[in-house]
Amino acid sequence: RPSSRFGAGHALEVSETSRASRMSCTSCASTHSGESFASEVLHAPSATFEEVLREVSTPEDAEKDAKSRVIRWLRSLLRPGWEKLTPELEMEFQKWYHEGNICKKLDTRLDRQALAMSVFTATDICYTVFGTGAFRSEDHLFSDSDGWGSRDRLPVFLCARLGCFFIIMAWRVTATSKYVVSNPSKVQRRLLVSYVAIAILMFFSYNQVAINKDFADIKVLSVEHSSGVVGEYFNFDWPASWGSVSEKATVIKQCRNGVTVWSGEVQTWNLASGSSSGNSHGRRNDGTQGGSQFKVGDLITDRPSCPQ
Repeated sequence: RPSSRFGAGHALEVSETSRASRMSCTSCASTHSGESFASEVLHAPSATFEEVLREVSTPEDAEKDAKSRVIRWLRSLLRPGWEKLTPELEMEFQKWYHEGNICKKLDTRLDRQALAMSVFTATDICYTVFGTGAFRSEDHLFSDSDGWGSRDRLPVFLCARLGCFFIIMAWRVTATSKYVVSNPSKVQRRLLVSYVAIAILMFFSYNQVAINKDFADIKVLSVEHSSGVVGEYFNFDWPASWGSVSEKATVIKQCRNGVTVWSGEVQTWNLASGSSSGNSHGRRNDGTQGGSQFKVGDLITDRPSCPQ
């Protein structure tokens, strides 16, 4: 009997436990289904929000995103680990580099550059005036159709050098201001543009003191000679591009009113010989004798064709 009572009570407890388990499973199922439903409800608005955000996004925003992705990819390709540099760290590094390298002793460097520009300009002027004589030469690198001549050389040279000097001095005045220190990006970009402008101006200035030795036009100033024959010799001013040699033989064209009247080799001497004008003289080197070969105003040139 006792054992049977114990068995009945145990069966009752098992029955109650099974019922509780079934109820628990039912509640678990309902709980899981509720969570799944809640998850669907919560994620559905998020997806809808993203779709709406994409629809209202402008093409400019998409273009900016694409550019930023390209920039990040290039940075990661060229500088591994660069993508880990946050904008705040990048700005801090730029500020440190600007203050420690660009702004440091900027006024001293500009003073030295201004002094160097002054010395170079004075040296170039002296060398050109007393050496090459380029400021008086017509053998310029630009053609006649461009409107450049010997009278333009010195003004263009001085304007270009003054432009370089003024750019340097303008930076010198602002070198110690707060603007230069507090605006790294703008200052560095404008410094770059300034030095590019200085390079272009220096090119134009040196172009004015350069002589094109490939061509030299000689204008016949007179046709007298110490022998008494008129027209067999021509008298002219010795071009600076020919240097200081005493004589020179060259193949030329003899032009008159833009037309070639003769071509061949001429012999020239760097001295006058009975001429009324001109410090040098020359003649044809083909053995031809007699007057009327040259006339005042003829042009002797080694260009491919006679200038018009």
